[in-house]
Amino acid sequence: MESRVIDGVNVKGYLQCNGGGFVAETAFVEPTVFVGSEARVYGQAQVSGQAQVSGEARVYGEAWVSGKTCIPHRFNGATFTCNSHIVTVNEDFIQIGCYAKTIDEWLIMTPNDAIDLGLPQIYHAQYRAFLEMIKDFNTKDSHERTIK
Repeated sequence: MESRVIDGVNVKGYLQCNGGGFVAETAFVEPTVFVGSEARVYGQAQVSGQAQVSGEARVYGEAWVSGKTCIPHRFNGATFTCNSHIVTVNEDFIQIGCYAKTIDEWLIMTPNDAIDLGLPQIYHAQYRAFLEMIKDFNTKDSHERTIK
């Protein structure tokens, strides 16, 4: 068991055998998942299938990543699948399925708003956790990182 300091907190975990990235003991990552050596999965996050977490990507909170999803080290310009919906992240908006909104517009949506857009209520919490992760990561990215 290893420990890493993540967001000022000492987190216990291990290095993923497929890629060498850090996985907290509280997170779930299937052996088929690639977690790159600089990537981190922590909190209650769950990553499964043939997903790839690469670069300096962070998957955390209650995020669920599955299938053949690829999480890059920076979300701007990324396209991936989440709960069978295609998600595109751009500088000004995030498109989930056929609907494009700013990240703040997505975050104020209620479960009933999501249903009105055809997004199953069961996925509302997952999308919310994922959107909060993107917002947090992009904020840190623009203020604390040098993009390679």
